[in-house]
Amino acid sequence: MLHTIILFVHVASAMGIIAGVGIEGFALANLRHAGAGEGLGRSLGIFRQAQRVAGPSMGLTLLSGLYLAGAYWGWKQGWVDVTIGSIVVLAVIGGAMTGRVLARVGKAAPNAPAAGALATLRTSYLLRVAVLAGIVFLMTNKLAAWPSILTILIAMAIALLADFATGRGRRHAVAERTASR
Repeated sequence: MLHTIILFVHVASAMGIIAGVGIEGFALANLRHAGAGEGLGRSLGIFRQAQRVAGPSMGLTLLSGLYLAGAYWGWKQGWVDVTIGSIVVLAVIGGAMTGRVLARVGKAAPNAPAAGALATLRTSYLLRVAVLAGIVFLMTNKLAAWPSILTILIAMAIALLADFATGRGRRHAVAERTASR
């Protein structure tokens, strides 16, 4: 019975992480169009809501996952170690990229965020979504250590390629609009 409850908490809190990621995606899209003033404050408020959902959810997912790993999988599974390391990577990316940029944007308010700040937030978002998807892949396939590491690296590479390709397309569209004026 305890296993069933903890597994439920693990899956439900993982759903909370995904909800937080969805809210953050909305906040990021809103921030791109917010400009300066009241719209900027509203966008930053949405980012705070995402943190309120994803933060506790990540804590519950981590705690329940550590229990499940120790009780049922053991610490000698490659995917468990890589998943824990990937959670550290998520925290580093979130703090170093998203956290710092949002702090700068908040201090610069009510001025509109710089394009570089938006690009960094977007890259951070895509990388974290990719790592989360990689973790889900590891949990469902239970790979050895090296294939698990490769999985996370491939997920991050795909995110960076997508970021580059779509970011480049946006810059090209902006350049065309500017040239047509």
